[in-house]
Amino acid sequence: YSLAPAEAPPSPWGDDASPDAASTSRADGLPGVLLDGSVGRAGEASLATGRIRVAQRLAPFALALLDLEAGSLADEPLGEVGLAAVAHLGYASLGVHGGLRRFVGVDIWVGTAQVEAHVTPELSFVAMGNREASTVFGEVLRAGLGARAFPVPSLAIDLGVGFDRLGDDTVFGDDHSDPYLGVEWRLPLPSDDWPLSLFLERQISTVDLVGLRLSHGAGKTPRDVDRREGWRRFR
Repeated sequence: YSLAPAEAPPSPWGDDASPDAASTSRADGLPGVLLDGSVGRAGEASLATGRIRVAQRLAPFALALLDLEAGSLADEPLGEVGLAAVAHLGYASLGVHGGLRRFVGVDIWVGTAQVEAHVTPELSFVAMGNREASTVFGEVLRAGLGARAFPVPSLAIDLGVGFDRLGDDTVFGDDHSDPYLGVEWRLPLPSDDWPLSLFLERQISTVDLVGLRLSHGAGKTPRDVDRREGWRRFR
């Protein structure tokens, strides 16, 4: 008389009934750390960077993140330092980021705001706005709209559209929209203390990257990083 199972199947996430509750993996108060190494291209120029993010819990729902990045773009040194404040509120995450980038001797101020609506444990919708300003390159505005999916615990997929250089019709034409894509796969290694991921990114600024991400104390899955122990902004 029933086509449904008598009991719900077990969750593939293996966590409690409240998937967005604060994690206890850092109950000792130590920060979580993520280390990235990546190579790619920005337009026709080669790009290679190393990045470290340190996430410190300030309250059960609030985090502060320090973001440091250094490398080379078109054989010129590139560096950026930033600080973010994030609130994970169960059904939504809110984050703001401010930073300073230095390239070819020019200082560029960067600001980002991002809102994520967690529709299900496996799906979020994301909206992002970004502003960059300098005395040499002027002002650049970017925005992104998309979805962030976690089809299985070891995989995160970002799909959406990015709007690059909004309001700048004189140089780049009328159409500034491009597909945005990000994929992170947590490799099936035996250690849970130092999980390693392979990631691919097609950024809103038309930067293409491939790299490796090593983490510690930032959760065992990409969803832990995004919704509990850290934060990942559209770029």
